Amino acid sequence: MRSTQQFSITLPNEMADAVKAKVAGGEYATESEVIREGLRALIAKDRAIEHWLRTEVAAAYDELKADPSKALTIDQMRTSRSSRTLVVVRPLANDLHRRLFARCPRPAHRAGRSTLRRSRRRR
Repeated sequence: MRSTQQFSITLPNEMADAVKAKVAGGEYATESEVIREGLRALIAKDRAIEHWLRTEVAAAYDELKADPSKALTIDQMRTSRSSRTLVVVRPLANDLHRRLFARCPRPAHRAGRSTLRRSRRRR
């Protein structure tokens, strides 16, 4: 069985020219190698963001949820000079929580509602 799949893709002229330039410049042997390298970079970036969200952002959220008095208003953020201050606005934290845990399994009685919310956001 083949370990690869063939795709036909359409690129804007600027991107197509960039791919061809990479091959013409000798950086890559084929256009497919350029696309594969771009996808590897995208996957690595997605993993790094996911790791950051699950570790640092989730920890900050948990800290804020445990002690809501650490939340700052927008005005407090603007006047805050300390770079070590935990700066999270409550509506932002709520939105972040929804985005972070959107992929987590929901109880059966809430499954329909959460699916509806996700489908509305994608539009």
